[in-house]
Amino acid sequence: AILELMTDSDPVVRRNAIATACKLKIEDSLPHILSFFDTPGEKNMVLKGLIQYGDALFKDLKNLPVAVVEKHISHLIKVAGKTKGPESTQFLLGRLTDFSLNESIIHALWSKDCQNEIRSAGRQLEDLLNFYLKSGTEKIRDYDAVPLFTDCELIKSCLKSEIKNDLETSLKICSLLYQRKEINRVLELIMYNEKQKIFNAMEVLEM
Repeated sequence: AILELMTDSDPVVRRNAIATACKLKIEDSLPHILSFFDTPGEKNMVLKGLIQYGDALFKDLKNLPVAVVEKHISHLIKVAGKTKGPESTQFLLGRLTDFSLNESIIHALWSKDCQNEIRSAGRQLEDLLNFYLKSGTEKIRDYDAVPLFTDCELIKSCLKSEIKNDLETSLKICSLLYQRKEINRVLELIMYNEKQKIFNAMEVLEM
C-alpha cells in the first residue's frame, strides 16, 4: 500500500508515503525511494526521508544491486554525513579509495564528528592529508608562475579556488585526526574570507 501511495499524483501523499516507509525502515521500498532522485524537485524530500531511516539504511543498502547504489552515491554520501552510527561511518570510510568523491566524503565524516569511529582509517587519512597538502603547495607555485596574458586573472582565480578547497579539505582531515575544536575555529575564520580573519587563523594554527 505504501509503495502504491509513492506513485500518487498528489506530492503531499508521495512525501508522506516516503517518510512513512523510511520511519518504518521498509527495505523493499529503497529502490523506489532512490528512484525519486531522478525526478526534478523531489531530491530534498528523499534526502529528508532517508535521514529518518537512520543508520540501518547503510546496512540495508548492501542488499541492493551495486549499480543502484552507485547511481545515487553522491546523494547517499550526503545522507551518511547527517546520520549517526557505525554503519554510515563505515559506508563513508569504504569509499575513501574513490578519489573523485574524496572531498565530499571527508566533508561528510567531518560533519558527523565521529573521531572514535575512524581510528582504523588513520593511516589512510594521513595519506590523504599529505596528498592535499602537496597538491595545495604545488598550486600555490603554479599561481605565482602564471604569465601575463589575456585570461591570466581567470586562471589565477580558478587556482585560488582550488587552493582554498585543498586547504579546507586538509583542515577537515586534521580535525578528524587531531584536535577538532581548535582546527574548526581555523575553518570558521577562513570562511569569513577577510584578511584580518585569515591572519587570526594563521595565529591559531601556529599556537
